[in-house]
Amino acid sequence: MNHTSKKNAMPFLLLFAAFFLLHLWMPHIRDDRVIEEGMEFTSITPNYILYLIGSKYKEWSSRTLINVMTLIMGKLPHIIWIILDSGMAVLVAWSISCLTKEKEREEVQINWFIVALLFLYPFSHMATAGWKATTVTYWWALACGLYAMLPIQRWIFGEKIRGWEYPLFFLAALYGANQEQMSAVLTGIYGCSILVIFWMVWSGQGKGKKREVIFLGVIFFICFAEFLLALFCPGNEARMGDETAIWFADYGRITWVQKLEMGISSAGYKLFYSGNLCFLVLTGIFFWLVWKKYHRQEYRIVAGIPFIMCLIMGPCYNLVSNSLEGLKKWKAGLTSYGTITVENYTEWSSYLPLIWIGIGIGCLMLTFYLVFGKSWKTFGLCVIFLIGYASRVVLGFSPTVWASSDRTYLFLYMAVIVVAVFGYQEGVRKKIWGALEGWIFYVLAGVSFVSQIFAILG
Repeated sequence: MNHTSKKNAMPFLLLFAAFFLLHLWMPHIRDDRVIEEGMEFTSITPNYILYLIGSKYKEWSSRTLINVMTLIMGKLPHIIWIILDSGMAVLVAWSISCLTKEKEREEVQINWFIVALLFLYPFSHMATAGWKATTVTYWWALACGLYAMLPIQRWIFGEKIRGWEYPLFFLAALYGANQEQMSAVLTGIYGCSILVIFWMVWSGQGKGKKREVIFLGVIFFICFAEFLLALFCPGNEARMGDETAIWFADYGRITWVQKLEMGISSAGYKLFYSGNLCFLVLTGIFFWLVWKKYHRQEYRIVAGIPFIMCLIMGPCYNLVSNSLEGLKKWKAGLTSYGTITVENYTEWSSYLPLIWIGIGIGCLMLTFYLVFGKSWKTFGLCVIFLIGYASRVVLGFSPTVWASSDRTYLFLYMAVIVVAVFGYQEGVRKKIWGALEGWIFYVLAGVSFVSQIFAILG
């Protein structure tokens, strides 16, 4: 390994070490204890695994591969899960680095930024069903899903997929798409990519070899097939009936419009009204890019609206909430039935939080355009952000929209992180980041990581 390669690897080595340390303090809780204290590992035979796959699909869940892996991780020595889960964090960061790669960029600087962004993600969300059960279902599906997107990046840059990579991409897509949200994300990303490829080939601009294009089609078929399997899985339908009775007894009486509003509101509140540090960094980056690029005040205002919304409802909320009483009502506006309910739908003020979410997202889309203009990058960032947002919106059509807790926001967070990396790269290219901005960001990431240690210990 040459000196440059060692420098590029350093952020990922730090990430592995930090996550390894973090995992050492994670307690055995909830579903993990149920799995660990159940049957002996020697009873998990190939015949039992086949039985588990068939029975779970019919009676409980379409996550057949994930269910088997969760059981295996629960029976293997704890240190194996710690190593693998820390490795998945590295796979997430490395995949994001590859997916956001540009032909000319400061590799090490971008990798450090990606690692710092992952420190901002509240990893305590992965404890909601038990550390092992949640990470194997969500974190591993995310890592495999991001890795499975690399063939698209290879095609864009005209790079050849090496022979040994084909089975790895295939298995990653198979596992990642076994999680419902990730299957929807992969289907959406690959679907858009296939359409773009068809358009470019038709217009004579296509690049990349025929074998790679066929492989992209195979991955799309896998993701779409798993999406359909999840959609029509009898086990999912049976579980939905059980979970409705347990978690949301009134769910069957709610209209699809209300369910859609619950999904939109829950995702919007997590971004704008909950002190989301990842989203604050994203909006701050693009606000600063527009500020440095344009002197027109209306452009700066458009870019500043999402950032100021996050700032006021997040870090500055305690400072301004007593002076701006309406903010308290907005922050408490999200109920178990959404923001707009049968009790308040006649009050115009109940629509304001949702309207502001729409304005914030609209301004963010316009900010992408102000920074990157009429380009594929503008289109791509809008698609990435909206697909990530939709990955949480669809939870409105599940009775576990609230019971599934914060873990289902993972894919939305990662979409935010990927978009933030593209914005940061643009700032590096334009050389607008000073030492002060760097220190503020990395100190924030360090404080966030330390706070997660205390959250786990507490």
